Amino acid sequence: MFFKERLSAIQLSCLFTLAIGIILFFHPNISGHINTGSKVLIGVGIIEFSALSWACYTLLQKSLMAKLSTSNVLLCVFGIGMVLLTPLTDFTRLTTLTGFDWSIALFCAFNTLIAYSALAKALVFWPAAQVSAVVAVAPVISFTSTAFVVAMGWWPNLIKAHHLSSLSIIGIIVIVGSVAAMQLLPHLLTQNKQIERPN
Repeated sequence: MFFKERLSAIQLSCLFTLAIGIILFFHPNISGHINTGSKVLIGVGIIEFSALSWACYTLLQKSLMAKLSTSNVLLCVFGIGMVLLTPLTDFTRLTTLTGFDWSIALFCAFNTLIAYSALAKALVFWPAAQVSAVVAVAPVISFTSTAFVVAMGWWPNLIKAHHLSSLSIIGIIVIVGSVAAMQLLPHLLTQNKQIERPN
């Protein structure tokens, strides 16, 4: 039980299949590199650490919202991040940015602002487990978006598509299906119970 949110058997099974989907998705990138000391394993380790950090961040933010408003929590997150990262920033690089570079930087800035605001709002209305499941779709969205950009021929010198094996595609299907089931099945079962309940 997290924050008085009890996980149902359906949600636990969806989390289990979600984990299987993630393993299938990353398996082609891991296999063959386990005993070679490849940097791929370092990358996977960074991803796993990032996922753990996101989970801790979600739980901490959920607990803070019992005492602070969403805007105050985000103000603390962005304020602390700015204070910690500003001394490490080389502002002289800004003078070398082109108009295209500025458009990408501004897009990333607004994307971060909107994404964190949406996550904070989601934590107000959704259980933490459901929000975490949606966050797990982020790698899938990144890979599919990259594949789409490459297929459209945009920025061919900057962005290269990563080959998706059959296992990776199966993993994507399992991940998306698990997240959809976790979000929709509890509501559908509740609606069915209300329909079947005699007046």
